[in-house]
Formats: sequence, structure tokens, C-alpha cells
Amino acid sequence: MYNLIVLPSKYRWDGEYANLSKERYLEYTDETLIAAYSELDEKTIAYLKSLPAIFASEMGDAYIGQITDIIERRGEVRFYYMIDEQYEPLNLSDITNRTFDFDTHNFECSRSHWALKDVDLYKALKTTKLLKERKAQNLELNVESVSTGQTAKKISLIENSEESERKSKVDWQTFAAIATIFGVIISAIALFL
Repeated sequence: MYNLIVLPSKYRWDGEYANLSKERYLEYTDETLIAAYSELDEKTIAYLKSLPAIFASEMGDAYIGQITDIIERRGEVRFYYMIDEQYEPLNLSDITNRTFDFDTHNFECSRSHWALKDVDLYKALKTTKLLKERKAQNLELNVESVSTGQTAKKISLIENSEESERKSKVDWQTFAAIATIFGVIISAIALFL
């Protein structure tokens, strides 16, 4: 099973909690699951926290994560969450377009709600090839002193995505070109002194 929580398109999922009307809790959820989990008692909260979750913005990005706490008060549900940074963001329409695999409905991505789905989330993500781990790329650079020729510092960076990797290659190429020009200028100045 998994939690599917969709909030308005302006919601960015960069905080630690969000609120949702209790009326929207368990929308787009099978009747048997509604009967079993409609009361947010300690047992239900513990179970919901044990499940993986997809946190999404209407018609936008979606993130894999975990609910860490739930509080119900005055017709509102506040849930605390943690995004799993090891996975790339998903597009919510990729999930809702695969209605059988994720037990979703056609217009589910256009309404704020919290659904409970009787589907193995990670199996569905792997089967549909939507699960993508962030790529780690180790880059090492030895910086040599222009005047002494000795290695002064070793820099190690980790870039986390193909886009970052592409940008870092351009940045490092620019850095190398500037460093070469700077070295030529320093050498020219040293000749005149």
C-alpha cells in the first residue's frame, strides 16, 4: 500500500508539514480501505506512517517520501513528511496516466486530496520504469600553484543529476580556461619583474 497526497499546484513540498481538509482524506480510495482507515486513531496513524508516500502538486511534480507524523484537529489534518532525496522527482501525470499500475483515476491529479492505494508503490515504480535514483558523480580536481607547480589542494565534488553533471562539465571547462589564461598572465608579469 501507499499514500498518495496531492496538494494545490502552488505547493512546493520544501517544508516539513502541510495541512489538508479532513473531508479530502481518503478520497479516490477503495471502500474497504475507507472502512478500515477512516478514523485517525493511534493504530491507523502508525500504519500510515509505515507506508511509502507520493507527495504531489496538482498537475505538477511528485516526490517519494514518508509521513512522519499526523495530527487531526478541527476538521483539518496536518501531516509531517520527509522527502526521500535519493530519488528524482516524478511527474504526477506519469502516475495518474498509469491507472492500473498505481490504482489512480483519470482526474485524480487535478484535485487536492489524500488517497490510500492498495498497490506496492516501489514495485509499480520499477515495473513502469519511473523510479530513478539520483546519480552520484565524483569529480576530483588537483589545483596546482602557478608559481610553485606544487599541488596545493584536492577538491572532491558530488553532483546529483544529469543536468547538474552537464552544468558542472561546462563550469569546469570554463574554470580550466580561466585558470590557463590567469597562469599565462602571471607568467608574463613575472617576466617583466
